[in-house]
Amino acid sequence: MKNTTKGSLLLVSLLVLPACEVSEELVQMEGSVQKITRVMVKDSFERDSITDSANSIHWRGFIWDWGTPIIGTSGRDVAAVIVGKDSLGEASDGEKALYFYGRQGTSVHDIFLITQTFDLSDAAEVELSFDYLTFMLNDAADVADGVNEYLKVDVCSGTTSSCGVDQDLNATQLKTGPWQTVFLSDGSEMPSGLNGKNHLKSDWKRANISLDISQFEQKSHFTFRLAAKMRDGFVGDKMSKAMEDGAAVDNITALAVKYEIDGIPVDPPTEECDPELPFTDPQSCDYIPVVDIEV
Repeated sequence: MKNTTKGSLLLVSLLVLPACEVSEELVQMEGSVQKITRVMVKDSFERDSITDSANSIHWRGFIWDWGTPIIGTSGRDVAAVIVGKDSLGEASDGEKALYFYGRQGTSVHDIFLITQTFDLSDAAEVELSFDYLTFMLNDAADVADGVNEYLKVDVCSGTTSSCGVDQDLNATQLKTGPWQTVFLSDGSEMPSGLNGKNHLKSDWKRANISLDISQFEQKSHFTFRLAAKMRDGFVGDKMSKAMEDGAAVDNITALAVKYEIDGIPVDPPTEECDPELPFTDPQSCDYIPVVDIEV
């Protein structure tokens, strides 16, 4: 895998894809090479329900609540929900954003939001970008108690069964399947003092990840998930109060990318790495995955 930045590209044409995969295909020129980009996910959460069946983006929720599996996006004061700036802080894009929160107390919660499975058989890369925030993760009390909190993104290129994402979600495979972490925030880069109520649009951080998927064994079954781990949530478990633990995501886009010359697939053009990007070996452009995380 690799994690790189890329220069501006010349837009050549716009092709509309069938509605089943959300949106458009962009054909761009990078020298003599055509870069063909297909949108898999584009979501700013400007609605009330994450899993609204009328929306073309297909998310599913799963929660480990102190070891108890819950299918869905909410449990007992533990949830992934869309909330507007009338209740919490400002979104990075639009009026609403996606928030993760746990339950006040000593229990630990893992909250997942899982995409549909995409066929990327003809793709060479996945470009993933999103805005994010975390609130008071890994504070002094968490560190003292050995609780490892985070917001992360995992990808799985195994079969839907091995990843646990068949028609019915499989709790065991969601935990032990061939998932790989490609983004991790422990909150250390966040401005201090954010409590879920007081953040501004300018506080949001931007993540840009480019994944070389050429070696994935099951490119025809590509799934990714947003995940947050925390042991607390709102003070007194009331959204009207501040957050003790939380995370947020907004303005997310996932693109499938392939490269061609005269209709013939070719490898991605060689690019220089940006040493400022996280998880990147600037000598080789190799993406350094996070593998030592327990969920």
